[in-house]
Amino acid sequence: MDEKAKSKNKPIRIKNKIMALTTIILIITLSIVGIIVERIATSRIENRLGNHALDIAHSVAEIEQIKQNVGKPDGHLIIQPIADGIRKKTEAEFIVVIDMNRVRYSHSVPDRIGKTFVGGDEGPALQGKEYTSKAVGTLGPSLRAFVPLYNNDGRQVGVVTVGIMMTDVNALKGELRSWIFFAVTLGLVIGILGSNYLAENIKKAIFGMEPYEIASMFNEREALLEAIREGILAVDKNGSITVINSEARRILGIRDNVQGRNVTEVIPNSRLVEVIESGVAEYDQEQRIKDVRVLTNRVPVKLKDQVIGAIASIRDMTEVNIMAEELTGVKKYVQAKKGGIKAEAA
Repeated sequence: MDEKAKSKNKPIRIKNKIMALTTIILIITLSIVGIIVERIATSRIENRLGNHALDIAHSVAEIEQIKQNVGKPDGHLIIQPIADGIRKKTEAEFIVVIDMNRVRYSHSVPDRIGKTFVGGDEGPALQGKEYTSKAVGTLGPSLRAFVPLYNNDGRQVGVVTVGIMMTDVNALKGELRSWIFFAVTLGLVIGILGSNYLAENIKKAIFGMEPYEIASMFNEREALLEAIREGILAVDKNGSITVINSEARRILGIRDNVQGRNVTEVIPNSRLVEVIESGVAEYDQEQRIKDVRVLTNRVPVKLKDQVIGAIASIRDMTEVNIMAEELTGVKKYVQAKKGGIKAEAA
């Protein structure tokens, strides 16, 4: 198999998997949050600017000199200085006062005074409604606030329009988007660094092994436990059974699934709990467990000088005795054979 095929079949490292998945999740999550925040924030910017323009228009509509001079031939001579002064103080792009025939009495460009209002969105205001809208006027696209203008008799004599250019609105939106992009990018960078730290810690926790290596080791361990002719019983530091092979089940007559149960419930006199508490191994101990005479070895399991569990190996004494008798018979046979050879030689 060539190098390309080997690299193709090689599993992805767990660290790379964690970082890739975390990065994808972060990008999707932060993008969604960024889009939602951007939509809400830009909408609020427009609402805030629109309300600000409405407040200015209300203030202008309440000025007595403006009320009295709308509709008069030379009314612009009084209205224009007042409206332009307010425009400069409030930083509005324009403040236009029109009469019921849409004729301008003020404008940020004086040459347009006396001409008809442009935009096509002033109709409802001439009918006594106040609102904000977006339209293209002589200065370009703008966000405009309309407030009806009434004289002291309560009769509508015109409309006050306050405008903010959309270029200014879009500039504010652009600045906000830049901050949102910066926040999302910063969050992504911090998230990637955090995922790298997490991946490194997970890697250390599993002793630098990859999942496929752990799976292979687990399968090998299971095969090894089943191949051993001794019963193997292991518990954790709390005395809960973690491993029991088929030979231990056979010797002890256990058929149920006992993993996770406390060893004292299943085998009260296993002495594994005592080994965990003392930290001292016990070798070649004969005892009776569930009416079966067994030979056991009990060893504490330690990690960094801390006892984290215990393992017991179990042999059926009946089988041990049979094996001992077989070995004794073989020994006697060999000795007898040797004795016969010596006799013949004599």
